Amino acid sequence: MCSDQPGDFNIGDRVVIREHGTDDCELRGVIVEVDVPELTILCEDTVEAKVFNADNVKLACEVSCTQWQVQSANLHAVSRFPGARILHHNKAIFRRMSAERAEFVASFLRSPENVEVGEASMANSKGGGKNKFKVSRCETHRKLCTEMLEEGLAPVSYGHFYNVTKDYEILTADNCCCGSCRDMGMYNFIDLREIIEETTSCLKEYADTQEEDIAFDEQNKELLTRTVTQEKFLSSEFFGHLKQTDGCGSHCLAHLLTTHNNPNFCKSCIHPRDDDAMIPPQVSMAQYHQKEFNRNPRSGDWDDVCSICEVKNKHNCLCCEYCNHVAHKECIEGSCCDLPAKGEDWTCPECVREHCDQNHTSSCDQCNEFGFIIDDAHRRVDLLAFYEKNRECTVAERHQHSEMLSCRLRVVERKHHLFRAHKIRHRNQHAFKELCLNNMGTDSFYLLVDYWAKLQAQKSSTKTCEGGEVG
Repeated sequence: MCSDQPGDFNIGDRVVIREHGTDDCELRGVIVEVDVPELTILCEDTVEAKVFNADNVKLACEVSCTQWQVQSANLHAVSRFPGARILHHNKAIFRRMSAERAEFVASFLRSPENVEVGEASMANSKGGGKNKFKVSRCETHRKLCTEMLEEGLAPVSYGHFYNVTKDYEILTADNCCCGSCRDMGMYNFIDLREIIEETTSCLKEYADTQEEDIAFDEQNKELLTRTVTQEKFLSSEFFGHLKQTDGCGSHCLAHLLTTHNNPNFCKSCIHPRDDDAMIPPQVSMAQYHQKEFNRNPRSGDWDDVCSICEVKNKHNCLCCEYCNHVAHKECIEGSCCDLPAKGEDWTCPECVREHCDQNHTSSCDQCNEFGFIIDDAHRRVDLLAFYEKNRECTVAERHQHSEMLSCRLRVVERKHHLFRAHKIRHRNQHAFKELCLNNMGTDSFYLLVDYWAKLQAQKSSTKTCEGGEVG
C-alpha cells in the first residue's frame, strides 16, 4: 500500500500517531475504541488512553509516502519496469582546492621539466595544440605527489589529475625531438644498451661456473635499468636541474655556457660552493717563480712539446699562465676554439678545469650517473679483454671483440657529451626566448605575428627542439 490517505482501523491494530501531521514526532500505541473520525489509542510510552484524529494516525504496517514520491515511482516504473529496484548512487563530494595547491599544480604542469608545452605552430594547431607529457601519466602524477609532500602540501588524487590533464598526450619520438636529440640521444642510448648486452654474451662464453653466468646476467640487468632511468632523466628532469647560477658544476649555466680565455664569452661565477668549502686560488707561473726562485719565469720554464699535437716546435705557441704547458694556436682553434684576446694570457684546459673546481662541486649523482654507467661498461670490456688475452688463440683473433666494444663505447661517450651540450643550449635559448617575449612591446608583437603569417606558405614539416615549431 503506497498512499498518503488513512486506511481502515480496527480495535487491536498497532498504529503510529503523527502529531501535527508531520513525521518529526511519532507515538506508537494500540487502538482500544473506534469512533470515526476519532480514535482512542492506548499509548505505549505513557500507558494512557488518548483520543486522536484519524487523519494523524496510520497503521504500523502501512507504507506512507507523499504525492511527489508516488509520481517519482511511476516515472521509474515507466523508464524501467514496475517493481524495478532503485539503485542508490553515492554522490561525489567535490571540494574546492586551495589557491596554494592549485598554483603548485599549475606551475608543475607549465614546467619544461615535466611537460612539453604545445606552441602556436601549424603542426600543433592541426592536433589542437595539445601539451605532451615527457614521461607516462602515472609517473608524472607520482612525481607531482612527491614534490607536493616535500613542500608540505596535500597531494592531489589521480582522478583529479586525470581530469585536469585528460587532453595531454605522451611525448614520443615522432613528435618530440629534432635530429640531434634523435641521433645523439635516443639512438645513442639504444647503441649503449646493445653494447652492454653484447659484452654480457661474450663474457658468458668464458664463464666456468653457473654462479659466474648468473652474476653476468645480474650485472647486465642492472646496467640496462640504469640506462633507461638515465634516459628518462635527461628527457625530463634534467631541465629542472639547470639554473643560471648554481654551486654544482653540472647545474650552473654560467659555468657550462661560458669560456675561460675568450673575453667575449667569459663570465666569472661569484656564487659559493655547495659544500661552502674554501679552495685556495691558483698560483700562476709568475707567482711561483717569484716565490721559489725570486725571478720572473723564462721561456725555458715551459715545455718544448705542444700539449695537443705533441710536436716539438715552439713556433707560434701560447704558454699557459698557471702551468708549463704550451700549445700551437692552430691546435687550440682545432680542438676547443678558446683563444684569448690579443696580448692576454692563455690558460690550458687542465688549469681551466682546476679553476672551475674552485667555485663548483660535482655533487649531483643524477647528472653524473651516465659517467658511472660508462665506467662500469668499460670495466666489463676490460674484463673481456683479460679473458681474451689468456685464451689459446692466434694473434689476429685476440682482443677482436673487446677492442671493437671499447671503440663503440668511446663513440657513445662522445655523442653523449654533444647531446648534453645540445640540451644545455636548448635550456638557455628557452630562457632567452621567455625574456624576449616578456620585454616585447605591443607593436613588435603584432609585427612578428604578421611576419609569421607571411611565411606560412614557406613552412616545411621538420620539427625542432625549440618548442616543436614547424620550419
